[in-house]
Amino acid sequence: MNPGDYNLKWNSHNSETCQAFSSLRNDGIHVDTVLSSGLKNIKVHKLVLCAGSKYFERMFQLNNQFSSPTTVFHFHGIPFNLLEWIIDYIYTGEVILPQESLMDFLALAESLEVKGLLGSLEKTKCGLPGAKRSKMSRPKFDISASSAVRTAAISSVQGQEDHVMQDDFSFITNQELSLSDSSGTPIEEVLPELSEEQRRRHLQREQKEAGTSDLPKDETAYPEPEFFIEEPAQDTNFSEENMQSGIEEAGILPFMEGDKTFYKCIWCEYVCGNKFAAVSHSRVHTDCRPFTCPICEKKFKLKHHLQRHVINVHTEQLQEILVSKSSEVVTVGACGILFSSAAETLLLKFCSNTDQKTAWSRLQEVRNGQVRSVFSTRTDESSASQYFQFYGYLSQQQNMMQDYVRTSTYQKAMLSNAADFKGKVVLDVGAGSGILSFFAIQAGAHRVYAVEASSMAKHAQELVKANKLGDKIIVIAGKIEEIDLPEEVDVIISEPMGYMLYNERMLETYLHAKKWLKRGGKMFPTRGDLHVAPFTDDAIYMEQFNKANFWYQQNFHGVDLCSLRQAAMNEYFRQPIVDTFDIRICMSKSVRYTIDFQTANETDLHVIEIPLEFHLLQSGTVHGLAFWFEVVFLGSSQPVWLSTAPTEPLTHWYQVRCLLETPIFVKVGQLLTGKVTLTANERQSYDVNMNLNVEGTGTQSSNTLDLKNPYFRYTGQPQTPPGHNTTSPSESYWQQLDAQGARQGQSSLLLSVNLVNGISVNGLGEINMDASHLVGQLVDGTGGSLGGHAAVHPGGILSTGQGKSNSGSLGTPNRACPTASSASQLIGGAVSPSSFSQASQVVMGTTSHYPVSNSLMIGDYVTSGALFLPPQNYHIK
Repeated sequence: MNPGDYNLKWNSHNSETCQAFSSLRNDGIHVDTVLSSGLKNIKVHKLVLCAGSKYFERMFQLNNQFSSPTTVFHFHGIPFNLLEWIIDYIYTGEVILPQESLMDFLALAESLEVKGLLGSLEKTKCGLPGAKRSKMSRPKFDISASSAVRTAAISSVQGQEDHVMQDDFSFITNQELSLSDSSGTPIEEVLPELSEEQRRRHLQREQKEAGTSDLPKDETAYPEPEFFIEEPAQDTNFSEENMQSGIEEAGILPFMEGDKTFYKCIWCEYVCGNKFAAVSHSRVHTDCRPFTCPICEKKFKLKHHLQRHVINVHTEQLQEILVSKSSEVVTVGACGILFSSAAETLLLKFCSNTDQKTAWSRLQEVRNGQVRSVFSTRTDESSASQYFQFYGYLSQQQNMMQDYVRTSTYQKAMLSNAADFKGKVVLDVGAGSGILSFFAIQAGAHRVYAVEASSMAKHAQELVKANKLGDKIIVIAGKIEEIDLPEEVDVIISEPMGYMLYNERMLETYLHAKKWLKRGGKMFPTRGDLHVAPFTDDAIYMEQFNKANFWYQQNFHGVDLCSLRQAAMNEYFRQPIVDTFDIRICMSKSVRYTIDFQTANETDLHVIEIPLEFHLLQSGTVHGLAFWFEVVFLGSSQPVWLSTAPTEPLTHWYQVRCLLETPIFVKVGQLLTGKVTLTANERQSYDVNMNLNVEGTGTQSSNTLDLKNPYFRYTGQPQTPPGHNTTSPSESYWQQLDAQGARQGQSSLLLSVNLVNGISVNGLGEINMDASHLVGQLVDGTGGSLGGHAAVHPGGILSTGQGKSNSGSLGTPNRACPTASSASQLIGGAVSPSSFSQASQVVMGTTSHYPVSNSLMIGDYVTSGALFLPPQNYHIK
């Protein structure tokens, strides 16, 4: 040191530096390495590990070839608590551990070449009476420096490394030990005495090594494999979070595939992606029964077996306790919780303090409103309440079940692919009445978990009980995002489609349920296709336009309404129209947007962008876009399709049309491009944004619609688009009546009808006769009278029905039978869908079986007041 230089010394440098590194590790700051064992991991710093262990220093030098900044070491077979003590020692320079773990700890430190502990194992064994000198020369843990080191994300856990723990436990007695680190600092600690169970385990191992064990063999169903090592002491970190305190996790091995962790049973080839299900499965091999009935003390291997036992056997002892923010809840002693309400006070006693703490933590979360599932986060509370109330009605379930296309297709899909269900565990998401669960049992399923969040769950349970399937179908009341299943499933079934496929956002729930699906499991349905096509329909456009004209009145009971006309126009054109239509109104082939339920993530449905490109097949006015969907069940035996296309039999989903506020005129051969964007909202629906452009012309139009607020326009039959008749509809109609009359032997009707055919008067093509006395005699194909109604197909161009003063050919005054209501007997008049009843349609005897109730026509959720009656006819001057 030069003269005049200052020597500044940080007296507490070592302790404060160690404290700083420990604090950074605890807070997860700048950690870049993961050490894992079993299902647990520790995040640490490479720098600290290299400073404290020559083994890690060599490993990181080998790992320089990888570009990933994060390294993962997986120590197979090494107890997690030992690994954690090693890290604490490296970071702080000291560690406190129980006697029974000392030798294991030192053996691991020797293998990892932890500085300060090198040589401690041999010194410790030399100081213990009865130590086996023959085994002192080799460490218990074989950790080779050449073992592979893999890189992964900081949160991941690599599986099945070549770090092997060899079984070598020594029996040690209570004494005071003196160890020395490299600096010569003594370490003194008085070790506690071993428990009887630990003594028995160590003695059994030593006798087994000597070949003289007289102890009974382990009463497990299968022998333990060589690489399964039972920990000498309980892992203090393994708690109720891992399903049962004290149940060892060594029976399953984690490994990575892509970015997902899987767990493999060490006794068989069972693999799943859920650690709770893997632990449950491992008990099948060991006869371990950790779940005890609190009433009769019967023991069970799986938690859901205990739940089913309590529900079926001890129903009278069950009691439901409602907890709210106002509930008074206090802990009593180490195992009790006291509930107090205006009606009653209850004391709950738990089996252990751990159970009490877990229950207390959950209760506090509920009372403080901290429990929010994925569903609760994305859904407005009032919308969810109305949604589940709606699906809790039997009438609504009947409405969907009575959609025979839907119901029969689901049954056909399962029975045609029975091999995918036979002996399998099935999850029914949004089970409703449970009809799909029954189909799964019919296909041979071993067990079905029917999850239903609405009050319909109690009705489903009643159906299960009445059909004597209580041991096959387990009804779980709750949301799939909030419930726990005791095992993974082989197949997920559901009917999650809303109108326009995505409405209600239940598809996200369907995809969320995949967290319970085994690797390679099946989804029924498997894929969904949304079809989009431009359409032309002047009638429906003018219908919406004219409804807004109601607000164009300057003197409505003395009130000027004109200021609200534009707002009304915006509202009506924001409504998607749910009805059916003739496929011939589509001006191009449809664009198909596909979602694969097997691979898609629920976040993929938050914003859906559908690019559009249509090569127009006809000239005319594009009034908007038509939507329908199809789903396919890709079973191993036969694919089955469920379609809502306008060419297929009608379903309760109908089709959906979205209008442009400003229509576009196009010509055949032109290219129409654009995009549809569906943006999810908290009202369990989507905002639909449409943009259309005619290439090369600069013509464009757009609109934004609210899928939550549709206009339900049920006409019963699709309307024939104008201009598609190549023969005379009138002659075709009268010929139909001729044929009917001939079959029924009504000669008088035949004579009258034949006189009409081909008669032309005044060159105007008008029928100049009075046939009103015959109208009451006309009958339909079923023998029912047509009465005074004209037989008109919905959507047909109607005659004004004006009478003439001259006489008809039969010498009777002319009075034409009106084919439209009086309000519609004007040029350009239209017929309201309400004018057509089952008795007045052209195609007799083919009316739909819908609806059961006009207010519950569609099987999708709508709020009261969102249902629109068919529009009335207005006489606009």
